Amino acid sequence: MVHQLRKSLFLVFIVFFSCQMKEVEIHVQSLELSSELLLEVKRANSTDSLESMLASFDAETLQGELNTDTRKKAFWLNIYNAWYQIVADRYSYGLDSVFVKPLVPIAGDTLSFDEMEHAILRKKPGYDLNGFAVDSVDFRIHFALNCGAKSCPPIAFYDARKLDTQLEAATKLYLTLETDVDDINKEVRVTQLMEWFSVDFGGEEGIILVLNNYLEKDLTGYTIKYKTFDWTQQLENFLQ
Repeated sequence: MVHQLRKSLFLVFIVFFSCQMKEVEIHVQSLELSSELLLEVKRANSTDSLESMLASFDAETLQGELNTDTRKKAFWLNIYNAWYQIVADRYSYGLDSVFVKPLVPIAGDTLSFDEMEHAILRKKPGYDLNGFAVDSVDFRIHFALNCGAKSCPPIAFYDARKLDTQLEAATKLYLTLETDVDDINKEVRVTQLMEWFSVDFGGEEGIILVLNNYLEKDLTGYTIKYKTFDWTQQLENFLQ
């Protein structure tokens, strides 16, 4: 019941905010393919043809189409979320291997989930994917990526035309639902995602500023405690 309520709240916020945005993007084949792949995954239909199209997509063309951070984030969020569902359905890799194995064929290469998340969406050094990486790291991706665990945010269909508003809504709702504030002891318990990726949030000082903004509450001086991430598998957790 609580889980369904959370999904409903996410849906209300993201749909509402998405409707406020003007559609300014032109036709971009790669973005459309990423959304179509995720949709067919949700519908439990065959994705073979879409997988083949994405695998054979010309790398230079893909880089040319994904020529802004907004487009890159929309594309790779959809690809990551779709492919994790595909991999979890086809294989039985453990958490120690599923993120590092090259399993996702895109534009003549085969990528791992770590490469998509860390090299492309977090722009971390040590990977040879500079042509696809974002220019600036956006901490809100952590409230959009779904790796099939119970503590992950639900899967949404991200659209470059309204991505900023969608990510704002997803971040606000996730933090609202997953953060516990103890005013008596001046403690705030937050998702372990913020501990693992604290550098993306600007360290603990930045985490407090993020919480102040999205929870609309001054938590300056509060001690941060991190909740244990629940890795219990929860597939097909689609928002809409």
